[in-house]
Amino acid sequence: MSKEIEQWITVNGNRVPIMKGQSKADAVKSFVGKQSKTKTVSDKTVDKKTATKQSDDQKSIAKNEDEKDQQIARNQKEADNAKQSENTTKALQTVNPASFNKSLVTAKESRPIADKWRVDDTHTIEDYKARGCACYVSKGGSTVAVDRNGDIISLCKNTNDKMKGRELMAEAVKLGGRKLDSFDGNHEFYVSCGFEPVSYTKFNEKYAPKGWKESGCGREDVVFYRYVGIGKVKNTDLEEFKNNNKPFTGENGYDDAMKYRDKFIK
Repeated sequence: MSKEIEQWITVNGNRVPIMKGQSKADAVKSFVGKQSKTKTVSDKTVDKKTATKQSDDQKSIAKNEDEKDQQIARNQKEADNAKQSENTTKALQTVNPASFNKSLVTAKESRPIADKWRVDDTHTIEDYKARGCACYVSKGGSTVAVDRNGDIISLCKNTNDKMKGRELMAEAVKLGGRKLDSFDGNHEFYVSCGFEPVSYTKFNEKYAPKGWKESGCGREDVVFYRYVGIGKVKNTDLEEFKNNNKPFTGENGYDDAMKYRDKFIK
């Protein structure tokens, strides 16, 4: 049974009951105690909300800072790319496939008989266009093209060019070159430029380039390389590489070796 209220009093604007048998002082004390508990719960709720808001604010600030850092990094990368492009433009000029082909023929003719046969000039203007090639010629007449897949082709240093072969290769890498194939007579050169051999196919006299017999060179296998960085090549010794890797043979040997190499391109 509920207790009987004998009297009502006012405390701080609040109506407070005095129960039967309860003194006025006890009634006031009981009321103040209840108010204190209510305030504590209310304060805790406010503190919790405040803490949650502060946590959300901190997360928002951290997120904004991360976004700023990411934007700064993007801006720096764009600036670096622009600078790299500017430097490349100074070393190489972009030309159309027709002009490129003419420069390639001239550059190849400047090479000694012993190695000019290794320069692949079999690509047509249509080939360059179909492969989405970016074609470049140095001021000294050296050539290099990079297709949309990062394949470096038609590389030839004009003997009259002051630009070094390794410098030409470095520019090709800057322009997106990541892979290439070549007769193994060029092995040491490409390894020194940071290209690692991955696969190879045996020399096929049926597809021997024009000038091979006149060069006096032996039967050079075709090696497929990927770019790993200067000083990072593992298979530097050609004979050791061949001893540890079986050649791709048959009519599809070239294509199969290329496909295998491409599995390792990042």
